[in-house]
Amino acid sequence: MTSKLAIVNQKKERFLSAPYFAVVGASTNPAKNGYKALKWLVEQHKDVTPVNLKASEIQGLKCVKALSELPDPTHTSVSIVVHPEATLDIMQQAKNLGIFALWLQPGAEDDAVVQFIQADAQLDQRCIYSTHALHDSPLLVHALATGPGTDTNGQCLFAEPTAVATAPPPAAPAVASNVAAGIKRDMLSPPSTPPVTKSAKLADDSVHTMDLGEEIPGLA
Repeated sequence: MTSKLAIVNQKKERFLSAPYFAVVGASTNPAKNGYKALKWLVEQHKDVTPVNLKASEIQGLKCVKALSELPDPTHTSVSIVVHPEATLDIMQQAKNLGIFALWLQPGAEDDAVVQFIQADAQLDQRCIYSTHALHDSPLLVHALATGPGTDTNGQCLFAEPTAVATAPPPAAPAVASNVAAGIKRDMLSPPSTPPVTKSAKLADDSVHTMDLGEEIPGLA
């Protein structure tokens, strides 16, 4: 049986193999994730188109207002960086256009969006999205940590597990013989409580409340 991690990696490889890319929710604000996702693709020398209702140009790239304006939708991978209220309409357009692959940044989907994706097996095979099961698995989350949405400072739009912190191993109790070098020594008692080891923890449980850039409601 194919593992969930392997499935995510296959989807990631498909997404990155496209000849063309687009970012829905691309922002003119460098602090927004829509700007960072676009910037990452530009830095990877991808042929990318920003999708934004208001701006005519972002990062020197001409914008389009809808997925239907893309020159070759069936060979375009799309990163979605909008609020979930707009995502369902975008997903319906993407399905109708036969978009090559889709990557929903965390917080871009809600239950209705996930249900829409999972109701179509072929669409599901082309989509990367963050479900509760995904966030519960550090390995799956880590598999997404180097894709679109990773800015130059290594900040990823997908949650990453923090490094596991462990306490240093306790020093071996000093057990001396009753007589050493002619000096009588007392025996030391072993520590009364075991050392504490910290457990691994996901970095941020509030990933779904991240600032997702400019919302693009009602794309037509």
